[in-house]
Amino acid sequence: MRFSTALRDSARRRLERLGRADIVVGIPSYNTAATVGHVLQTAVQGLQTYFPDRLGLVMVADGGSVDDTREAAEEVRVDSYNVETLVTIYRGLPGKGTAVRAILEAAEFLHAQACVLLDADLRSVTPEWIRNLAEPVLERGYDFVAPYYRRYKYDGTITNTIVYNLTRALYGLRIRQPIGGDFALSRAAALRYLDYDVWETDVARFGVDVWLTVTAIVHRFRVCQARLGTKVHAVKDPAEHLGPMFRQVVGTVFTLMQEHASFWKSVRGSQPVEIVGEEPPGRPEPFTISMEPLLEAFRLGVLYFGPLWQNILTPSVYHDLVELAYRPAEEFRLPIETWVRIVYDFAVTYKNWPRHKGKLLDIMLPLYNARVASLVNELADVPDAEAEALFDAQAAVFESLKDELVQKWDDPHEAQKWQAATPSGPRRAVVIIGAGPTARTVARYLSAGRPVWLVDRNRENCEEAARAGLQVVEGDALRREVLEAAHAGEAALLIAMTPNDEVNVLAARLARGDLGVPTVFILETGDRPDERQEALQDMQARSFRLGAFEVQDWDWWIEHHRVTETVVVVQETTTPEQFLRDRSGKPFLPIAVVRGSEHPFFWEVDRLEPSDRVLGLAVTEP
Repeated sequence: MRFSTALRDSARRRLERLGRADIVVGIPSYNTAATVGHVLQTAVQGLQTYFPDRLGLVMVADGGSVDDTREAAEEVRVDSYNVETLVTIYRGLPGKGTAVRAILEAAEFLHAQACVLLDADLRSVTPEWIRNLAEPVLERGYDFVAPYYRRYKYDGTITNTIVYNLTRALYGLRIRQPIGGDFALSRAAALRYLDYDVWETDVARFGVDVWLTVTAIVHRFRVCQARLGTKVHAVKDPAEHLGPMFRQVVGTVFTLMQEHASFWKSVRGSQPVEIVGEEPPGRPEPFTISMEPLLEAFRLGVLYFGPLWQNILTPSVYHDLVELAYRPAEEFRLPIETWVRIVYDFAVTYKNWPRHKGKLLDIMLPLYNARVASLVNELADVPDAEAEALFDAQAAVFESLKDELVQKWDDPHEAQKWQAATPSGPRRAVVIIGAGPTARTVARYLSAGRPVWLVDRNRENCEEAARAGLQVVEGDALRREVLEAAHAGEAALLIAMTPNDEVNVLAARLARGDLGVPTVFILETGDRPDERQEALQDMQARSFRLGAFEVQDWDWWIEHHRVTETVVVVQETTTPEQFLRDRSGKPFLPIAVVRGSEHPFFWEVDRLEPSDRVLGLAVTEP
């Protein structure tokens, strides 16, 4: 569904009553009840203190939070003649980008001269941030103001490993925080951004920050950076929390590379960008990063994605990765030259990838984990003040190896390498009925090799799937048009795995009978086995089990982080049923089988052969 505006009617009526504003401060939010009130109150104080003669609006654009985010924002009392507040739920795809769209539309509606964007999870924001972001637009004629923070050395790993380096090497400007989240825009810039038809893409999610930055550079906006001092926000462990953000941000970066190739291919070197404003006091608080989950994710990646890495990467790089997998944690180092070549090879492959491009990023994610693990070691004894020198040297290597990227970018052999992987038959997709935690996990495993769509009536499940970078359709799976929207007409496989046995059977019958899906699996439950068996025979479908447990059990374990990803190497020829019986000692959920570059659903395989690798989940704490 496409949305012509991100503003709800109630928000637009409120804006009509306001009439105009000079400065709009926008706060995209989702489940940030603990911090959003502080950010809103600080923004109001900044407008009152530094811009007392200008009309201001502080707007919270919320993504349908299920905590008390909106209530916490609405509790903030403002006693001011020139500052108003507005708390609203935006319309459109769930994600920060859609919230930004709503804020930009509000700023344009009010003819605001400056629009400031602040993250809702900030703990270190001060009134001076409003001054330092807005003044360059209002007083010095800048169109785009990026943040310049003082951050702890382990903070901002996606920025420090990929986004800063690529932004600098590709586009030639040293914007230190391209995805910092706190920006200021002129009215002309806001109008330019609203003109783009990007709001149904990953820009509508986490990709918006880098899109704003790259668009500003390519269209030669007047750009500067504002000193904001320490940024303290909710700390996210890279191994546990940054997967969806990685996929959406890096996917947007790679997509922008294709869009602006004629611009960046001729750029060599980089130029500093002016940094303005007085730096607020404060020092970032140190924290630790869990090393073992990063290494475990990388080692699983070697087993899971090794054949694909071998096709994507140069032989020497792949060889280094295989050797690295066996290094102990204290000796783990991924050289920066190797990492740069990995990023550049994946960027080129993304351009030529014939399958669902988002799934290539799942293949890259374990390598990002490896680079972060390496940085943990490289920075262990480095003071914060000296860490920036390491990041600067790292970015310089991206610049020095850029000619290799340019050479590969238009190499016809790179495109031909993947032509054989282009699907020849009309049916390759997988449709999964249900989008709960277990279904989302199954989708993530299977989508490495083919397009996967989830279908669910539950909005929260659909939003969580979308935030994880999965393709999802919200609607009733018993309606043909909903299944068609999920590309069931192109599907080779349908997996019905909701907790409701009747829904599973009826949805499978519709897909098999009306849409001709050739292979259908229905989850076994404890309800009416005789009727289910009759239905299976009637539609020539097959049943499958989630180990010895129900989908509700696995949903709970996954939601409460009681599972770990596991790879089991098959030792002798066996059947899936016997394989499961042999592992009956503790809960195990088999999901996919790795055979070369293919990852069929576990129950699609009639026989397991030696050297097959079964990917699944093991319960750590039942």
